[in-house]
Amino acid sequence: MNNPGSTPLACPIPKLGIAQQAEGLARGIDVILTNLLQLVIAGFRHLGPHARPVWTRISRARRRLAILLANLAAGRLPRPRAPRPGRRGGAPAPYIPRSRAWLVVALGYNAAGYASQLDVLLRDPATPAILAASPGAARTINRLCQLLGVTPPTPAAPTPRAAPAPRPSSAETHPPLQPAPSPATTPGTAPNPPAPKIGTA
Repeated sequence: MNNPGSTPLACPIPKLGIAQQAEGLARGIDVILTNLLQLVIAGFRHLGPHARPVWTRISRARRRLAILLANLAAGRLPRPRAPRPGRRGGAPAPYIPRSRAWLVVALGYNAAGYASQLDVLLRDPATPAILAASPGAARTINRLCQLLGVTPPTPAAPTPRAAPAPRPSSAETHPPLQPAPSPATTPGTAPNPPAPKIGTA
């Protein structure tokens, strides 16, 4: 008798569409970042002057990913982003160390646990297609991966479009007109008799 726990499924699990996959990714990332924000608050004294800037970055990333992935789940693809000029004037951006996994080094094993959870979530086979459909989400996740020492997934390559069929040339669409054959030279017909001359009496 087979073990009930090892009974094979009667039918394969249906493959979810990108909308459902984006919704699941959004839920998982939101849980991880919410817990990570609480850990940053608890470790403010360990982060020193970087505490508030890193909390702001993670908080903004959480909100941005929630919006981008919700739009993707609803079938609203992002518009191509026009290049923007470089940052000019204003207060300089808060400094955050750029070394890989520095937040894990600063906060210890708890941050390492959230980094591991993010790594598992991003290793899902559906994630590259989601990030390819939302480049903004891919950029935001890359910054989080740098903080936590996680290797970001490579977005899937877009499906190449079929090359359009060549347009027919004008010679094909409008062939040159052929002169109609003269009745006198048409095979199988007698030549026309000459017109009678009209003389004067």
